Amino acid sequence: MRTKSNKNNIYYFCLIFILILAAFLRFYKISQVPPSLNWDEVAIGYNAYSILKTGQDEWGRRFPLLGFESFGEYKLPVFIYATIPGVWLFGLSELGVRFMPALFGVLGVLMTFFLAKELFKNEKLALLAAFILAVDIWHLQITRAAFEAGLAQLLICLSILLLLKSKKKWFFLPLSLLFACLSAYTYNSSRIFIPLFFAVVFLLNRKLFLGNKKGMLLGAIVILLFIIPLILNFNKPTVKGRYQLISIQDDPGFVLRINDARGKLMSLGWPTILARFIHNKVSHYIVSFAGNYFSHFTPNFLFIHGAEHTQQSLPGFGQFLYVWVLPMGWGFYVLAKRWQQRDYFPSKILLAQILLSPIATSTTINANPHALRTFCAFPAWQIIIAFGLFGISQKLKNIKLRKVNILYPISIIFFIMFLLNFGYYLRRYYVVYPRNYSSDWQYGYKQTVNFVWQNKDQYDKIFFTRHYGEPYIFFLFYSQYPPSEYQMANKKRAERYNWVWVDQFDKFYFPDFSDPGDSVLDIAEREKGNLLFVGSPGDIPKEWMIEKVYLPNGKVAFEVGRNKLYY
Repeated sequence: MRTKSNKNNIYYFCLIFILILAAFLRFYKISQVPPSLNWDEVAIGYNAYSILKTGQDEWGRRFPLLGFESFGEYKLPVFIYATIPGVWLFGLSELGVRFMPALFGVLGVLMTFFLAKELFKNEKLALLAAFILAVDIWHLQITRAAFEAGLAQLLICLSILLLLKSKKKWFFLPLSLLFACLSAYTYNSSRIFIPLFFAVVFLLNRKLFLGNKKGMLLGAIVILLFIIPLILNFNKPTVKGRYQLISIQDDPGFVLRINDARGKLMSLGWPTILARFIHNKVSHYIVSFAGNYFSHFTPNFLFIHGAEHTQQSLPGFGQFLYVWVLPMGWGFYVLAKRWQQRDYFPSKILLAQILLSPIATSTTINANPHALRTFCAFPAWQIIIAFGLFGISQKLKNIKLRKVNILYPISIIFFIMFLLNFGYYLRRYYVVYPRNYSSDWQYGYKQTVNFVWQNKDQYDKIFFTRHYGEPYIFFLFYSQYPPSEYQMANKKRAERYNWVWVDQFDKFYFPDFSDPGDSVLDIAEREKGNLLFVGSPGDIPKEWMIEKVYLPNGKVAFEVGRNKLYY
């Protein structure tokens, strides 16, 4: 007979195995897949490096607390500070920038075990939930790159776990609120999700808060410490910088679509006043919001095509593996049935987390459904899948076919299906994805910057295209340009479309060669000295060409050339 101690040892062994698996899946070839650092990862890494070396961000601001200006969208601070240990250990490199996000992903698997165990008081179900998150393709896609959402999700998970534990120990409540507030300073979606989630939990279980007066008092102080700076700076770019770029109402086409819809009705003979009543800013906002919201619960998003953005989702795959369809459906069905049970809190908290998660992104204009901005629903999705899978297995235990329990053969078949589905994903992710979608990760900057940096002393001025966006930050990152020198350098800064561009620093210039008067030939005609040009395909005259940088699929990413005066 197994003793309780032996059972616990088995559970701990299984948990350690799951964590090792999670770590392997998140760290294996992390410097090569995804195939390159994107501009946000590079900006996060360089600002972390700048803080580490000088105590200031790239713009010379000392220890920003509300946001790092970066490209003018003001990245929230917690993730950048959390990236510093990785940059300190491994320098300005892919591993340095992605080390901490991958580690946060592994810790998320551990927290999922404890959260599922706290919810259902069942170690087997908790282990299953942790395993499902460890191999979850949505979670892998996000935590193998430096996305703020990964850390925000970990903080939310920890916050929910501590909130549940506050029933027994009062001081867990202010700690829960502390991690929730830190999440709100990590990723913008959390600033909408967190207050809504806690408000819903309060309505569902008032005793959890009102029965803990000391916790509520200290928690209120924590909330005020975090919320007062936001209120005092509400109309400043440091607070609203990112949202003003992506809000539905700030979409240039918002009013145009309203007018177009009105015009169609009036062309059919509808009175102007009625057309205005039907199509207005309020009605259009509601329709846009509803469309964005419900798009996150469609089979197309969840299981077939996934998110539109190829950095957030592997093309050809949904956000979840096909094998989770039945367990997810059964888990939702059972939990929804138990919603009416007053004492069955797990169903309410998990369903609330998932239903609230798309609200933030539904107010935005681009790329809905969005895999990053709904990441705050984790690990509720995985716990529900585990709950459904566990429930199905319990039912199959009681079914026999010719005196043989059908649980075992069905389990073997299901596991083989999982291996085939997951194995196909891994092949696509590690082999096909880096080759076919490298341009979506701004591949080529590293190789190009290294070439330019090695040859920079031969030229008076260097012109590097901004055709692909934000070349200066790649230049700073891959050249490991000293932050103290860059902060003091003579820079030409420009703001276009609520976005900050660096047009020039030192001898490095970042034009768009497609702008009138700024072609390679135009610049070469008006500038003097030996000039080096880095452009996209077609920018550099053939007779000037000295180097090409290729994408893994064989296409040209950058062309490098020198002007005729050099010969």
